[in-house]
Amino acid sequence: MKFLASAVPSLLPGLFFYPRKAIKMITKDEYYAGRYETYKDDLTEQIDDNVDDLLARVNQVRTAYGKPMTVSSGWRPATINSMVKGAAPKSNHIIGCAIDIADYDGKLWAWCMDNLALITKAGLYLEDKRWTKTWVHFQSVQPASGKRIFAPNSSLPPNPTIWDAKYDSKYDSKPKKA
Repeated sequence: MKFLASAVPSLLPGLFFYPRKAIKMITKDEYYAGRYETYKDDLTEQIDDNVDDLLARVNQVRTAYGKPMTVSSGWRPATINSMVKGAAPKSNHIIGCAIDIADYDGKLWAWCMDNLALITKAGLYLEDKRWTKTWVHFQSVQPASGKRIFAPNSSLPPNPTIWDAKYDSKYDSKPKKA
C-alpha cells in the first residue's frame, strides 16, 4: 500500500510517504478547527486560497521536521481574533496567512533555528520566540521589517530570557517600503 500511495499520493490525501514511514500533513480541517461552518460568512475564497498556500509551505517544514505537529491556532475570524489575549488587531490569522504550532518543550523552535535555510526556502517567517513561549508562529506574509524572525510589536518581550534573539541575518528579506 505504501508503494501505491507514494506513486499516487492523491489516493491518501494528507499523507506523504517516505520508505517505511508515513508523515501526516496538517490538514485544512485542523487549520480551520470547525470555524468554516460557524463563521462561513467570514470565510472568503481569498482566505481559503491563502490557507492552501500557507499549508503547502508549512507542510514542507512538517515533512522535514518528521515529528507530529499540533495546530494550536489557525484561522481566526475577526470576532475570534478580538477575543485572543495579545492578538494583533490585523493578525495574519484573520486572512489565513498564519498558523501557530504547539511547542511546549521548545524542540520545534530549536529545530527551526537549525533549519532557517529551509524555513526561508519555504517562504515562511517566524514570530520571535520571546513572545511565543509555548508555540511557534509561522506566517507566509513578510513582515514590514523583512526579518525572518520578527517581533510582533514594539513592547518588551514577555519572556526575555527564552531566546537571545540572535540569528544570521542572511535569511532576512528586504524591508517593505512604506
